[in-house]
Amino acid sequence: MGRITSSTTSGNSLGSVIMFAASPGTIATVMTLATVHDGPHGLPQTALVATVLAVAWTWLMMVAMGFFAGKANPTVQRVSSEFMGLILITMGLQFVLDSYKHFMLS
Repeated sequence: MGRITSSTTSGNSLGSVIMFAASPGTIATVMTLATVHDGPHGLPQTALVATVLAVAWTWLMMVAMGFFAGKANPTVQRVSSEFMGLILITMGLQFVLDSYKHFMLS
């Protein structure tokens, strides 16, 4: 009987990129952008552009991770993961500040 082993290590997993792309934070961001920003024809242009850019960026990162699998420095992987988290935190903080400003003005 052979042993079942994983071909990838936890550092090379695409799971973190997939969770970043399909996380509740990402979905909430798109929904917030869709309700706050309306275009001239009623289409949420900002949300549509942001969604297209996010999908393109996610695809690019998945291709790059597949190409550089096992070659990337663990420190670089950790820093890039923390940077993506920082982007989500700043977007959330900006939404809170915008909501607070709107609440105080109305």
